[in-house]
Amino acid sequence: DNFTDNTINYSWNVTVNDVDQNIVINEILPSAGGNVTINELESIAFSIDAYDPDGNPLVYNWQLDGASVSTTDSYNFTTNYSSAGSYVVTLNVADNFTDNTINYSWNVTVNDVDQNIVINEILPSAGGNVTINELESIAFSIDAYDPDGNTLVYNWQLDGTSVSTTDSYNFTTDYSSAGSYVVTLNVTDNFSDNTINYTWNVTVNDVDQNIVINEILPSAGGNVTINELESIAFSIDAYDPDGNPLVYNWQLD
Repeated sequence: DNFTDNTINYSWNVTVNDVDQNIVINEILPSAGGNVTINELESIAFSIDAYDPDGNPLVYNWQLDGASVSTTDSYNFTTNYSSAGSYVVTLNVADNFTDNTINYSWNVTVNDVDQNIVINEILPSAGGNVTINELESIAFSIDAYDPDGNTLVYNWQLDGTSVSTTDSYNFTTDYSSAGSYVVTLNVTDNFSDNTINYTWNVTVNDVDQNIVINEILPSAGGNVTINELESIAFSIDAYDPDGNPLVYNWQLD
């Protein structure tokens, strides 16, 4: 009352409750949630750059189809040739102080990638030049498989004409086979453009055939007896299957 020492006083105890601040996200890769598609053998780098303004340490939990796969700020999703399919990757981030959390989810599709055909053995050695003689043969064969389990399709060709659709081909010759040939092999897994090709240049050398005797008189060799004043007609009916002219030489004593 500004006249005497008559005063009154009040006092308040003020408590300010802490309010948990939202987690701050600087960056998240791939873009926050959604659909992601890759091929087998590829990978996806999942990561998050975040912090809690209150200074609390963040707790991370990455899950792949419900199973925990990482508790850091990143997770690398890797694939192999058996990974084709659909997956769900989730991320939960908490400040380990209140119920302040953030959650993300990605639907990941992994496309099937056709594996290369595996060759265990090929005979003769893969491609090149092969030389044989008439009456000889060459056994062509391949031992191969498709790691994806697809059935292999074979196509052997001789000078452009299909001669076998199995895993082997037997090249045979006769006395009229002398010359040059090209043997090719195409193998596919009947699924994609995954194919292998081989080429062999085959040379068949001419082999001289035996002279063919139709008739010889008197009978071939032996002893012949005649009387004086008689005669013997020696003759031969023969030819060369190769078409070469025959040269004859009769000798007496």
